Amino acid sequence: MSGGARLTLCATAATFMAACALLPLVDDAIWIVQAAFLLVVQAGVGALTRRVPLARPLTVAVQALVTLLLLTLLFANPQAIGGVLPGPEAFRHFGELLQAGGDDVGRFAIPAPLSDGIRLMLVGGVLVIGLAVDALAVTFR
Repeated sequence: MSGGARLTLCATAATFMAACALLPLVDDAIWIVQAAFLLVVQAGVGALTRRVPLARPLTVAVQALVTLLLLTLLFANPQAIGGVLPGPEAFRHFGELLQAGGDDVGRFAIPAPLSDGIRLMLVGGVLVIGLAVDALAVTFR
């Protein structure tokens, strides 16, 4: 295993282990499985794009684009263009989910029920942190 592959694996594992600290916040833990799967896909895209001679910021941009497509597929499939491409309706739906999630967080005590808004906040947050960790630790070293 190459050094870059080890760094990618360690960055993904570190992000996943940090995300496990969020498990007590909600009743249902299915979101961590979704976040883990999407995190592995995100890291795999990063590993593949680093093997191609791309500029480092372009590698991060490709990872961010794939992450957005995956989140659209998971949370805004009916509102997306062709079921995959996020359009204005998909972004509006993301906004509604985030608003509802924020309301749910303010309304419920820990552990909160796992609503779609809270799930988007948790999964999306893990993926944003995963992208930052991968970019800083692996892409830009």
